[in-house]
Amino acid sequence: DRALDYQQNAQIAQRLLAPQATMDSRHQAGLEIAAALDAQFARQLAEKALYTAWMERSSWRAAAGWRWLALEPTDVVTLALADGTQVRGRLTTVNLRGDLSIELALTAEEPAQYDSVAVAEPGLGLPQQTVRGTSATRLILLDLPLLRDSDDTGRSASRLYYAMAGWGDPVWPGALLYKSADASLFDQVGQAVAEAAWGICATTLPDTDRPFATDETTRLRVVMATGAERLESVTQLQMLNGTNAAAVVKPNGEIELIQYRDVAVNDDGSFTLSGLLRGRRGTDTMTNGHVAGELFVLLEPGVGGSTLLALGEIGARRWWKGVGFGQLFEAADLVPFTATGRDLRPYAPWAVRAIKTGSPPDIALSWVRRTRLGGELRDGTGIVPLNEDSEAYEVDILSGPAGTVLRTLSSTGPSVLYANADILADFGAVPTRLTVSVCQLSAQVGRGFARTVTLEIA
Repeated sequence: DRALDYQQNAQIAQRLLAPQATMDSRHQAGLEIAAALDAQFARQLAEKALYTAWMERSSWRAAAGWRWLALEPTDVVTLALADGTQVRGRLTTVNLRGDLSIELALTAEEPAQYDSVAVAEPGLGLPQQTVRGTSATRLILLDLPLLRDSDDTGRSASRLYYAMAGWGDPVWPGALLYKSADASLFDQVGQAVAEAAWGICATTLPDTDRPFATDETTRLRVVMATGAERLESVTQLQMLNGTNAAAVVKPNGEIELIQYRDVAVNDDGSFTLSGLLRGRRGTDTMTNGHVAGELFVLLEPGVGGSTLLALGEIGARRWWKGVGFGQLFEAADLVPFTATGRDLRPYAPWAVRAIKTGSPPDIALSWVRRTRLGGELRDGTGIVPLNEDSEAYEVDILSGPAGTVLRTLSSTGPSVLYANADILADFGAVPTRLTVSVCQLSAQVGRGFARTVTLEIA
C-alpha cells in the first residue's frame, strides 16, 4: 500500500449480508498481487473479482460449424439457446473436432462486472513508527563508595559503577561497555539498556559541616541533558529510605552523593532541588570545594550498572568505551580512567577529640569508628561491624590548617597518644590548637577517607 509506507495491506469485497442476505454461500476467494497499489484501486479490484466470480456461476457448452473456426478463447459472443434466449458469454475453450465441427465452452459475462466505483476503507492510517535516535553514547564512570551493602565483594575485588546515556536525543538505543588494558584489545564488561539521567549543576553546592542533617536552605539548580522527566518530589520518609539519590562529580574526580526531597521546574526548563541530604554513603569528606558546572547524575535502580576490577587494577589506568547499539566500535569515544577503589576505602572517622593528659602533658586523640556497610543502629550500642581484615589507623599531625605533615601516628584502636616529647619536637611547646588528619586503614587499598579537623586542646 503506497499510502502506508508500502506495507502489506488488504481490501475486501462481499455480497450484501444485511438486512437480508442475498446468498447462502460462504465461499471466499483471495487474490494476492505483488505490486504497489493504492487502497482505492485494490478495493475496486476486489469488487470486480467478486462479481466476476458471481457471473461465472453460469456456463454453457455448444457446438458450431467450421465457419466459426476464427473464434478463440477469451472472445465474447452471444449464444442463442434452444428456447430462444440469448446469453452473453466469454469463450473459455475452443476445440476443433475431427469432423471439422467446433466444440465451445463459455461462461456468462456482462460489461458491468468490470466497472466499479467502490470506495476503499480508510483503515487506521500510517502505523506509528519509532525513529531510533543516534547511538552516540556518553560513558560516565563513577568511582564511588558502595551504593548498596549488597554490592560488597567481600574485599576480593573492587566494584566500579557506570552509567551510559545519549547526548539529549529523544531515543537512545542502549550501549555496551568495553574495557582494555592497552587501548587496543577490548573485552565487553557490561551493558545498559536504560538511559541514565544526567545534566549539569548550574549553581554551586556550598561547603557544609552538617552533612547528616536535612539542608532546608541550600538550593541546587540543574540543567538536564537526559531524563528530566524523572526528577520528581518525594516525601521526607521516602528520601530517608533511599530515593532521589544523585552523584555530583567534581572536576578533580571526587564525587559527593546527595539526596533531594523537593523538585521545582523553572521557567527556563531547569530544575531547582531542595531539601538536601549531603555526603551520603561515606562521601561526607567531599562536601567542600564544589564549583558550578559539575556533572549531575541521577542514581536509579535498574539504570546503569557496575563491573568488577581485580585488586591489581586499582590505581592502574584502563581504557573504556561505551558503544551504542548500532554504533561503529571505532566511532565510540575512548575514555581513559583510573579507579581508586573507593568502594573498599573505610569511611572517615567521626567525632575526633583531643585532650591533654599527664604531666608533662601528652595529647590524647580519640574518634568514633565508622563502617562501610551494615552500619544501622540495630542493637542500640552504637558499635558497628568492622568489615576490614583488622582495625588500624593512621593520624597525621599537621603544621596547621592546609599545612604539611609533621608526624604520623599509628594505632590499632580508635585512640592514640601524642607524646609530650614528640609535641615538643614538632612545635616546641604544647599548642592550644592542633590540626590532625585521621584515617582508617584497609588491607586492600591502604588509607581510607581522611577526617581533617582543627581541635582546641582542652
